[in-house]
Amino acid sequence: MQHYLGVGRRLSREFLEGREAVNLKKYFYVVRPALCLKWVREGQDGAPPMNITDLMARLTLPSGFVDEIAALIRLKAQASEIGEGPRIAVLDHFIVDQFAWADNASLTSQAPGRELVAEADALFREIVRS
Repeated sequence: MQHYLGVGRRLSREFLEGREAVNLKKYFYVVRPALCLKWVREGQDGAPPMNITDLMARLTLPSGFVDEIAALIRLKAQASEIGEGPRIAVLDHFIVDQFAWADNASLTSQAPGRELVAEADALFREIVRS
């Protein structure tokens, strides 16, 4: 979760924040970590798929969000560079919502206790010995 939040925040600052018009292709760079946070939020098993369409297919997403991403995917299929355009409110809202959830989840999650750390260390040593 921390990885996806950190990557998403860094890319959002780099490509979206403080701009009225953005390179629309860059939305994919920020949306993917936000989708991965949604993956964690929904308790999906394993690592999220790399392909954004496969990732979206396994999540519960607002229809407006799906429509906007589908439109960007169609534009990208027509040309490698899809140019600049105005910010897309539904995507921005989704990104902010996922980042806020991850911030809150990390504040409420507890660090592992000493017993759990000792148990993990013992397991690691046992694996290394064998």
